[in-house]
Amino acid sequence: FKTHAERIGREIPPHTNSGTGSTDAGNVSQVLPTLHAYLQIDNGARPHTAEFATAAKSTLGDQTVLDGAKVMASMAAELLTQPELVMQAKQEQGFAWDSFI
Repeated sequence: FKTHAERIGREIPPHTNSGTGSTDAGNVSQVLPTLHAYLQIDNGARPHTAEFATAAKSTLGDQTVLDGAKVMASMAAELLTQPELVMQAKQEQGFAWDSFI
């Protein structure tokens, strides 16, 4: 993710565990390699605030959605053209993959 994001000029800020929010990604990650990545829309707007809503509907917010799609498409293309990366992810996860995929 980081490599592809930086390739299109997106800087990835260091991860901080702010303790805000939750997802079901933890459940999914028990059976599939999972990525829960973020691209920053602006500096400092916290989710679920009026400032974040304003940033999200801005031109920069729209560009962030397009950049995220580019990064995900680049990652998919890389995995489809380099199956050894898929095998590496499966091995790192440590599950019986044949029963899932």
